[in-house]
Amino acid sequence: MGGAIWSRTENLKHLRHTLNAIPPQSKWLNWTTNRPPGLSITAYLEIILVYSARKKSNDIILINNWKETETKYMQYLSSITNKKILSVGPLIGQTDESIQDDQDSDIIEWLDKRDPFSTVYAVFGSESVWSTENIQEIAHGIESSNVNFLWVLRFPGSEVEQVLPEGFLSRVKERGMVVSRWVPHAKIMRHTSIGGFLNHCGWNSTVECIHFGVPLIAMPFNMDQFITANYAVEHGMALKVQRDEKGGLKREEIAKAIRNVIMEKKLGEELSKKSKELSEKIRLEEEKEINQEAVEELRNLCLMNKKEKSI
Repeated sequence: MGGAIWSRTENLKHLRHTLNAIPPQSKWLNWTTNRPPGLSITAYLEIILVYSARKKSNDIILINNWKETETKYMQYLSSITNKKILSVGPLIGQTDESIQDDQDSDIIEWLDKRDPFSTVYAVFGSESVWSTENIQEIAHGIESSNVNFLWVLRFPGSEVEQVLPEGFLSRVKERGMVVSRWVPHAKIMRHTSIGGFLNHCGWNSTVECIHFGVPLIAMPFNMDQFITANYAVEHGMALKVQRDEKGGLKREEIAKAIRNVIMEKKLGEELSKKSKELSEKIRLEEEKEINQEAVEELRNLCLMNKKEKSI
């Protein structure tokens, strides 16, 4: 089980208080569920999460997070599931930096020409599918920010040009790059030109943001991403894009958030400092413990299962 809603519970008395971070449903945020009639999305999610954790684990639940900031949340999860909660994170995908793909060279070469911390890197994950309306609002926000950008945009069933505002690519060609293929994510995140990460706040992406010490421009899409965004803001490593009263995206707010992080050097430096400080604490924790508790518990569990099978 990954570190989703569990490890970012703000109110330890009840999970539903945390889920209030999710804005109301609107035309911008259309999610559907098969929950029973009359049951709120909050209560429904709580039931699913607790049931899932109990059903899928034996005596232990492993979470891709860290003790440094989440001990009390892990204790809460343990109390409502009657399971032992162990941190095994942060788990970051490793890449061989010595391998240079010809397809990647144009991206890195383009970034090499940008000034340090002058570029926003925009990625919204492989599972979040934004509407054309959302994509166009994001594009207008990025364009009006007047900031360098690298935008990884995948839109199923359509060419990228078809979902972007008319003339967008030609207007931003001097300071922007839009790609729809796989990119060397780790190389980009640690590139000196990157000054901000515009992202949907999936937990893995947030972990990576902390790991690389890049300021996060939080633009959550649905479900636990809103809670993760609040978590990042509270720890001083993110600036959240504000939405309208119906939960919709506003190009003006997107542009404002990007400019504040990239152009307001003091804010960008503060966010980066907080992110790097947390990253360093996590690394020290890793070096000190090397998740020894989790290793030992899993070893004992395997030995116990082996013993039971032999009887």
